[in-house]
Amino acid sequence: MAAVASAAGCLCKAALAGVPLHGRRGRIQASLDAEQLPLLPVAHPQHARSDGLVQSMALPALIRQLRRWLRRAGRWLLWRQHFILLHRTVEPPPPVPPMLRVEPFEYERREEFLRLLPGELRQRLQRLWDALPASWAFAASYSEGALQYYCFVSTGRIWLEELRAEHSFATGAAYIHSCYTLPEFRGRGLHRGTVSAVVQWLHRNGFTDAYALVEARNIPSRRGFEAIGFRAYLHVWRWNVCGRCVAIRQRRS
Repeated sequence: MAAVASAAGCLCKAALAGVPLHGRRGRIQASLDAEQLPLLPVAHPQHARSDGLVQSMALPALIRQLRRWLRRAGRWLLWRQHFILLHRTVEPPPPVPPMLRVEPFEYERREEFLRLLPGELRQRLQRLWDALPASWAFAASYSEGALQYYCFVSTGRIWLEELRAEHSFATGAAYIHSCYTLPEFRGRGLHRGTVSAVVQWLHRNGFTDAYALVEARNIPSRRGFEAIGFRAYLHVWRWNVCGRCVAIRQRRS
């Protein structure tokens, strides 16, 4: 009886495993021939769905990239830029956030200021400052020893890069430009607070008017100026063809 039970157990295991059985006198012979049973690749349904999903996602991404290239090509061939010259009298000066540290640097201290910047910014601002020696740089931060924001203040005859033209500011007027917040510190009110401190500094040093030029679609920069009293003074439209300015139109506000 034990032998019969053992043989029956072997038969059940072999049948469950899917092995062909050849029995004689209770003997079980099982063979798996690789040539007789070739292994066929089977695509898993989940993998097939995921591959199809990747392909369906790749097509919209490609379309978006093509549209982006077409927009850039269109802007290069013919596009219009809208700039706004903002103005504010320095009196009364706006309040400054109490925890914000703002330090002015004149041209003689430019090396001290440039050491606070990363390499690429350092080279670009050094060229800018050498072209405008009658300028001050303002470094701002909410923590000691780290630069989080900077801007420049210039006077007299200045080359406006955005308009590709020179402009002379009257005596007592200052031009605030090259404002930049380091990416990791954006959204903390550095632009608004630093410009407020700059206006206070201009008021203490005998200036009467402050100007700034912003692109109309640069909403964060424009709102930062307008929040502390700057208003539109002059609108400038510039038309470009193949990267070159072909026409400029101005309108007083």
